[in-house]
Amino acid sequence: MHLLIFLLFIILIPNEVFAKSESIYASFKYTMGDNDSKNDARRFAFIEARKLALEKVSSFIEGEPRVKDYSISEYEIKSYIGAIINVQVDKEEFDSSLGSQVLTMTVKAVIDIEPVITTLAIIRSDLELQQKVIKEQKQLKELDAKLNSIQKSIYSETKSETAIYLRKNRADIITDISENKSAVISEIDKLQNSINTISEKVIRNVRNGMTRQELTDMMGKARQSASSYDKNISTFCLNYGKYWIIIDSNAVVGYLPYDNYEGCNPNTVKQLIAFEALIK
Repeated sequence: MHLLIFLLFIILIPNEVFAKSESIYASFKYTMGDNDSKNDARRFAFIEARKLALEKVSSFIEGEPRVKDYSISEYEIKSYIGAIINVQVDKEEFDSSLGSQVLTMTVKAVIDIEPVITTLAIIRSDLELQQKVIKEQKQLKELDAKLNSIQKSIYSETKSETAIYLRKNRADIITDISENKSAVISEIDKLQNSINTISEKVIRNVRNGMTRQELTDMMGKARQSASSYDKNISTFCLNYGKYWIIIDSNAVVGYLPYDNYEGCNPNTVKQLIAFEALIK
């Protein structure tokens, strides 16, 4: 029954609800020096353009109403966004009309609003992953400072042997930056796969009328939990994967998708009824 309800929900809700996305662009101009190759210029310009794009992405996400629903702070957005947004090269142009070779690197970030906000909420609810992301961002800032310091030295260096050494150091730092990002992205991917597996288990196995104990025996410990009390009636909300399972008077009464959950309070059961009415 729950599987049927979920599938109906997917079919009946307009595509734009799920397809809401935004493309954000940023450009960086890099003037090549005597010690630069075009590949050097590409790699450095991409890192700088990516930083500009992520600043724009952060500002865009901060303005989304759904962010307030999850109480995600501006600091958290800025701290985590670099780990979950994929930025790619849109175009590059070399221009030597003014004498020096100038590369204009334009990058593009496509933001799927709901998955991004949900992932931000997931990171802030997982202390271990949260610490890994924060550690990664700190390391990236340190690497970025080293990169900019070496970049200034390369510009002013006149000895070819020293310039070669500095270019190698710069290439190594850029590689470290790429690998550092990949490690945390891999952690997030693993978490997302785990969430998908647990979500499928909810759809297959969770049924109305189960007791809280039966639920936890089957599903294990909830990722997050909340509760409320009203007129001697206890309401518990347990998060498994993409769903919040609602328990009223010690019996499962249904579950809400993560994006439709508005907190565990006396109105939660009403939210559930309204959601199920919507998808009938």
